[in-house]
Amino acid sequence: ADDAYEPGRLETLVNFARVADADMVADNLLLEEAGGEGAGGGGRPVTQPMIPTALLPGPQVVDAARFLEGNLPVRDHPRVSYGFLKPVFRRSFLARHGLRYDEGARFAEDFLFYTAALLAGARFWLLPQALYRYRVRGDSLT
Repeated sequence: ADDAYEPGRLETLVNFARVADADMVADNLLLEEAGGEGAGGGGRPVTQPMIPTALLPGPQVVDAARFLEGNLPVRDHPRVSYGFLKPVFRRSFLARHGLRYDEGARFAEDFLFYTAALLAGARFWLLPQALYRYRVRGDSLT
């Protein structure tokens, strides 16, 4: 409930999906440190992309193996975790494969859903633009 979109996020993802014939498209996350105000406490929260430009210089296809690797710890970038991405999906792909969220899952339900889509053959693209603001809090379960 505390996350936000940058203006034009959905338009960017949907337009890219149409051109690339993608079943899933996600953008990079913009991590926003809750309470991480700039110098003097009155500035804007400290923000940074979850996936650094060096690791995501341009749009990339993500298959099941790459998605799973993207959830392993990266020594220099410990916050990189593809399971936190927020893709949009082609509805007809989900319907054709009968994919739905597992309502019984209480943790990592996004990860499970994304993995199921990829194993069903979803064409997943990841864009370097960070258009989804993800609030990072110390008391968060994840």
